[in-house]
Amino acid sequence: MPIDFEVAGQTDIGKKRQINQDAFLIDEEKGLFIVADGLGGHRAGEKASFLATQTVQTFFKDHFEENQSMETNKIDKSLSPTAHTLQHSIEKANQLVHLKALNFSQYNGMGTTIAAVCLKGKNLISANVGDSPVFLIQKGKVYPLSETHTVEEEHSIPESSQLNTFGKNYWKMLTRAIGIEEKVKPYLCEIPVYEGDTFVLCSDGLSKAVSFEEIAKTVKRYSAKDACSLFVELANTRGGKDNITVIVIKIKKSRLSCLKLVYWASKMIRRVISHK
Repeated sequence: MPIDFEVAGQTDIGKKRQINQDAFLIDEEKGLFIVADGLGGHRAGEKASFLATQTVQTFFKDHFEENQSMETNKIDKSLSPTAHTLQHSIEKANQLVHLKALNFSQYNGMGTTIAAVCLKGKNLISANVGDSPVFLIQKGKVYPLSETHTVEEEHSIPESSQLNTFGKNYWKMLTRAIGIEEKVKPYLCEIPVYEGDTFVLCSDGLSKAVSFEEIAKTVKRYSAKDACSLFVELANTRGGKDNITVIVIKIKKSRLSCLKLVYWASKMIRRVISHK
């Protein structure tokens, strides 16, 4: 079932960084959308984020039809074929970034987060590695669809003595990222899509600068393009401490619903004509 949607994306270097290590990708044909945030303080973070987004897009396109036609006993039965393709696309990106970091000294230690969603039929599949979030905004409420892979989120809240010993930066460290290890497991979420739903993918340069309430109000009042611009502006007015990247996807009426309307309208017209 085709889905009508409005989408826009924007990236900005922010106020403090010397280089933009974020990357984003919008592929409307496949309904694929990606935000990647190169690891700050690491070599070639911008290379890692670019390579990851391009690899996911290429692998997804090349293997999309293949996985749609695979027998269900050959793939993870808990995943739809599209979710399976997206998962393997991210795993492939991890392999390529990791190999490049190993084989070229100028890229040693490079890595990136990734957040990706795909619209397919009546559903949306979300996948992420790291702390770049994906949000669903539905009827004025914000629901996280991603998992935050940091020490703080994956372990119990430390005692104050532990916090003071290790420092706050330790608890914010990523526990998963693209390219750091030979293998990585993305978090996956698949949900049905409804008219009026809005999805936001972003780097933490935005998510740390705005509240859920601000996200909900902005996407409700503005178009996808204007919402992206306002999000970037808001993050910059609050210091712009990091690169800022965002994609906004607004779900409109499905094409199938419109076709049904035309079908029933034409049927009624034929009925009126036949009674004349």
